[in-house]
Amino acid sequence: MRQISIHTASNQILVMEEVNEFLKDLDNNELIDIKYSMVVRGDEIFYSALMIYEEKENQSEDNLTMYE
Repeated sequence: MRQISIHTASNQILVMEEVNEFLKDLDNNELIDIKYSMVVRGDEIFYSALMIYEEKENQSEDNLTMYE
């Protein structure tokens, strides 16, 4: 199942750290795309990253066998 994860902060470094921490838990083949953006509102700047990834199904549940 495809999922998204959004990380937003007023500090670019914080967003990068959050994204890197999130990516540590994903295999490379699960990541579909990352969209990075910056929004300026008056004197404030906001950074965000949207990650689209494929969530792996729990393999142990897929391989359950019932024995009588």
